[in-house]
Order: sequence, then C-alpha cells, then structure tokens
Amino acid sequence: MQLPRDAFPAIGWLLGTVLACATVGHAFPSQPSAPRSDQDPFSVPTLAQQVRPKVALLRASLEQDPDQADVLVELGEELEQIGDLSRALMAYDDALRARPDHPRAFYGFWHARLNLRARDDHPALEAPTDLGAAGKEGSSHLETNRAEAREQGDFFEGSLDELRSLVEAYPDDAESKIRLGRALLSAGDVEAAIGQYRSALARVPDHAGVRLHLARALMLKRRWHQARAHLEQAVRLRPELARAHYALGLVRYQLNDVDGSIEAYHDALRADPSEAQAHFQLGLLLRVHGHEEEGFGHLLEAARRGVPQAQYLVGAAYRSGHGVSPDLGQAVAWWFRAAGRAVPAAREELARLRLAALRGPRAESLRAAFHSYRDSLWDAYPELGRSRADDSVGVRLLQRGRAQEALPVLIQEAAALSPMAHRVLETLYEVGFEGSLKPHDGRILEFFEETAAEGLPRSLLVLGRIHFEGLGVAPDRHRAARLFWSHRSAGVADPGAWSARRATWTERSFVPVPATGIGAGDSQRSR
Repeated sequence: MQLPRDAFPAIGWLLGTVLACATVGHAFPSQPSAPRSDQDPFSVPTLAQQVRPKVALLRASLEQDPDQADVLVELGEELEQIGDLSRALMAYDDALRARPDHPRAFYGFWHARLNLRARDDHPALEAPTDLGAAGKEGSSHLETNRAEAREQGDFFEGSLDELRSLVEAYPDDAESKIRLGRALLSAGDVEAAIGQYRSALARVPDHAGVRLHLARALMLKRRWHQARAHLEQAVRLRPELARAHYALGLVRYQLNDVDGSIEAYHDALRADPSEAQAHFQLGLLLRVHGHEEEGFGHLLEAARRGVPQAQYLVGAAYRSGHGVSPDLGQAVAWWFRAAGRAVPAAREELARLRLAALRGPRAESLRAAFHSYRDSLWDAYPELGRSRADDSVGVRLLQRGRAQEALPVLIQEAAALSPMAHRVLETLYEVGFEGSLKPHDGRILEFFEETAAEGLPRSLLVLGRIHFEGLGVAPDRHRAARLFWSHRSAGVADPGAWSARRATWTERSFVPVPATGIGAGDSQRSR
C-alpha cells in the first residue's frame, strides 16, 4: 500500500509526545504502573507521574552545574515525553549553548521545535487514534482513519508494537516504515530507526522527506559524510525544502566546511526567509569569520523571531558596538527579552547593569537605558494612555482592576529600576489586591530573592523585613540580620526613592485606585 507523497511531511508532529511514550514505563522499572483498564499508560497524567521524578533529579543536578550539556539534553528528552515541548526546546537550546557541537542537542532542538510548531498549527488534536487490528478489518479501519485525518489536515500514530505489526502487515508501505523509524528514534534505538528509513528509501528513492529523516538519524550517530550525501540529494530533489538546507548547514560545519555551511544556511533562507534558526546559525558563522555587520543583521532577525540566544547576543552587540552602533537602551531591552526566556547570561548582565546604574561613572546613562526600557512597555498597552513621563504601566493596569496582568509588568518595571513599581510590589506582597492577588504571592517573593541575591539595596532591605517579621515565610532573624547588614554595607547612593526605613501603611498605599484595596483613600497623594 502506497500513500501520496504529500502525506509524508504531516506524520511527524505526534511522535515527539506520543510515540516516545511507548517506552516510558521501561525507564522507570521500580515504579509499578496501574493496570491498563484502570489507568491509561499513554495518558499525559500517567506519563507525568513517571517522568517528573527524573525531571526533578536532572534539574537538581543542573542547579549544581547549569552547563552540563548531556544532562540538559536528557532533561529535554524527558520533557518531550510528557508533552512539555516549550521547556524541552529551552533545555536543548541551553545544551547547545554549553556544547555547540552536541548532536543529540541539535536533533532534539529541531525535533521539539517542529513538533511544537505542528501542535500550534493543530491544537485540537491531543491524542492518537487507535490503529486497530491487522488484516482486512484492520486495513479498512486504517483507511477510514487516514481519510478522516486527511480531511482534518492531521495524521494519527500508534504504539511501537502496533507500528511494527503494521509494517509486517504492509511491507511495501513506506509511510509505515517512516513512522516506525521515528518511533524507534524516540525510543533511543537509532540503528533500528536508520534501518527502517533505509528500507523506506528503497521503496521511494526520490522522496526528499525520507532522506531528511535518514540524515537526521545519521547525524545522531555522527556519520556526517553519510548524512551530507542524503541531504545534498534531498535538496536537489526539493530545493524548496528549507529544513534540509538547514540540516545540511549543520552537517557541513561538522565537516569543517564553513563556506559550504554558510551557503546552505543562505539556501535555507531563500527557501523560507522565516527560518529563525537558519538566521541564528548564519549570523553566528558570519560574525565569527569577520562579517560582523552582516552577521548582526541575521542575529537581529532571529532575535525578532524569538530565538533566546540570538536575543542575548543582539543585546551584547548593542552593548559592545560590534557590528552595530552602541546603544545601551537596546542592549537592556534585548537582555530583558532573553532573560524572560530563561537565558542565564542575560540575567547576569542585567544584574551587573542594575548595580552599575546605582553607582559608578556611567550610572546616569545606564539609568536612562532602564528608563527607556520602561517606556517601551507602554507600546503593548496603547489603550491605557499616558499622562506623565514617570507613569507606571503596572500601576495603570491596577487602576483598571487588571491585577493579574499588572503583576508581571510591575516586576519588569521594578527590575528596570522603577522605585514606584518596587514599592507597589512591597504593598502587594503584604496585603494583596482586592481579592485578585492574595498576600505573600510567590512571584513577588521570588523577585525580591533574586534581586537581593544580586545586591539590589532596596530588595535586601525588603527581604530582610520579610524574614524578620515572617511575612509569608517562617521568621528567620539571623538571615534578616545578614540582609540588613548587606544593605548597610552596600554603600550605594540609591537615587530616587529607596528609603531605608519601613513606611507606614498610608505612606505605602499610594496607588490611585478606587475601592478597598491598594491606594484606597490616598489617591491625592500620587497626584
């Protein structure tokens, strides 16, 4: 049985989240699972119960050393198994930052990204359709499901054993061999996957998609020359296949063919100008080999398309002036974006800039850069209006009763050295807001903890009071004393309004909102 050629690209997206699950139980033999009749072993809750203990161990290991590429890749693979593709993508990205030549990280990043894009394109499809039994009845059921899937633009998958049975029942069906190959690859049996892809290729030798599947599996085994041969054939068959050009760029780089790698990334972008990772890889190569301005342009495009590491590097370029005119405001803005995507280096740079903005020879220009970032936050809320230069987006959202939206914005503003936002967070932490936010919110405490660890004076003082009085935490006067001492010994002339004494409720309730929450009865003071 042979399926139409245009069916092949659609088969991939479920394998990262469902087919990999077929072997999850084997990874945790010490944890007996419930019978199938009582608990579906392929359900997301069951998988989460099995995988999360290992995820916790991996994250604990990364807390000790965040640059363990193998651990990051393993974490990405575990997260993929429970369908957490966004965090899996971040784990693979961090692995590539720690070790840019890690083949499993390359494959995992590509695989998770493809599946995430496909899932976003088809959000209604959450579970596979049962393939049914083999034989005539199974074949009829299979065709019915395929017809339904094609009408919806989606395809279904089965378990590893079901796919093996399907291949045995239909040995001439290249699509089934590809599905089994992807399932074996997700299960870690790369050699068996390569065998299935080669078998499928024997049936459809001119199918570029099969060659791409095979090449990616060969990349995992570091068989770069074989992978290159299949990828070069794939792009000859389908010059518009951007993913094949991109993979070819990775392989050629591994073979020390830098010029060929650059050419492949250019070809990928000609095929698909929106291919963010091709922009990123091309930008890196160009900058490393002396073409800083051209490389910066591609990094900037990748950053705009959401590549976290590109966002960090664009910020670094604006800070140093390599390939672009120096601009502290742009550096701060891009580092905030990268920090929001959990790039540790961006968080570290912002922490250094915050302290430098409170003292040192460039303090005034750095404070202006943070102020510029706070100004940019208004762009996302054109409906709010702005009457004064020092107005706060977060405060305005609170005035509109949009507390859940206001909180992350206030944290951003406070991280960008807004004394007003910092004081509002102190008040919100202590008393909450009109039922929308409970007192002692963990997100606010996390902000105080992180910025106090950086040495931000006001956060040291606030966190000290939190621990001294036991506000949402167990009282710890020893830690409070250390925090107060750190605040005193910081020796920072804090501009604006970083008062060291505890304000009264009336003094702290300055946010001009009606009703009984923050700012009741004190709106005139802020005006």
